[in-house]
Amino acid sequence: MSEMVRFHRRNSQEYFSVLRLCAATYRAGASVAELAQDYGVSKQTIYHRLKSMNVKMPTRTERRLPAFRTVYLRAHGVTLKAISEELGITVSGVSERLRLRGVKGADALLLLNTQQLEAYRVALDEDCLQHDDAMEIALESGGISGN
Repeated sequence: MSEMVRFHRRNSQEYFSVLRLCAATYRAGASVAELAQDYGVSKQTIYHRLKSMNVKMPTRTERRLPAFRTVYLRAHGVTLKAISEELGITVSGVSERLRLRGVKGADALLLLNTQQLEAYRVALDEDCLQHDDAMEIALESGGISGN
């Protein structure tokens, strides 16, 4: 019997401890399939448990292509065609990804320092925020580079 099922029946404190560990492992990069195998439950059970812990689950498009890399390359003048070749998707896929995140111009990324770029990446990819909101968080995380 899996830890999730066994602890659920035995002791809710232990059960929630397992849930927190599962959520942390997912946030650290483990896939739902890996977690399901590790805990001996179905993928659907993992999805339900993560949802119960209010873990943001990315959409299919978000899972396929992290937004930060796309925006970063575009801000550095890389063409849509070159981005699509690097990421292994179509040009329209790159355009759609940028559009979904509300990116019209990403030139401001060039002014961000390393700390701000990381804050922007987390806000865009992990928190699934729009470009403008992610940029606001990045700017709040430290001064513009060169200042």
